[in-house]
Amino acid sequence: MHISGAARLLQVAASAAADAEALKRAALEDLRVDTDGHTAREVAEPVAAAAVRLRSSSSF
Repeated sequence: MHISGAARLLQVAASAAADAEALKRAALEDLRVDTDGHTAREVAEPVAAAAVRLRSSSSF
């Protein structure tokens, strides 16, 4: 099934709005990770854990 350009644009806009709402609910601006003196892996671990919590608590 072919979707017109306008219809596809509406789908993308709706998806972006839903993603923005999920990010707003997740309060990601509160996530802080100390990177000084840490390896990339040590920094990635808490970020990944926060992402898992976000995914399990929202529709994002």
